[in-house]
Amino acid sequence: DQPEFNYNVDKLMTFEVFEKQFGNSFRRDVDLNIIGLATLFREFLSVIKGGSLPREWNKDWKCLPRNVYAGENLSKDYASHIESTNDRNSIYDCFEKYQLHLKTEKYYDYVDFARNLSDRQQSFNLEQELRFDAILVDEVQDLMPIEIKLLKSVANDFKSLVFAGDSAQSVVRHAAFRWPNLKDVFFHEFCNS
Repeated sequence: DQPEFNYNVDKLMTFEVFEKQFGNSFRRDVDLNIIGLATLFREFLSVIKGGSLPREWNKDWKCLPRNVYAGENLSKDYASHIESTNDRNSIYDCFEKYQLHLKTEKYYDYVDFARNLSDRQQSFNLEQELRFDAILVDEVQDLMPIEIKLLKSVANDFKSLVFAGDSAQSVVRHAAFRWPNLKDVFFHEFCNS
């Protein structure tokens, strides 16, 4: 259920837009004094929707199912900062409202954008045609795992990619970066393909 893309920048759900459209309504659903609106946005984009894809990820999932996200044993692979299953259930309620809003108001977020690019790449068979010998990525901590996977898909091999970053210096509010997740992409994706 990805939105139609016309790449209208006015329909991009940035944190600032998210804050204006949901700040007050989500205060009723989640204790934002403890969790914070930026953390909520990061959970949506970097954990539930565009997070790390550990081995148990089902390729048919468009997002992490509630039972996995709010389950007792949420893997650290997902980089969630929320420990309470009750809080994660409340966050998932907000996430469902967020997704419905995106669909009905024809908004898209960074994950939708990256997935759309990936789908187009696959549908036009560009994986083999569009390949790079060298890709240097600075500030990798500001990328979501889905964006890293998109870069991986256009690299000739894992030696074509060089990443630099400092996880203590993230400037975006939607990325929940962890170096182990980046390593997971390489060891489980490149080594198994």
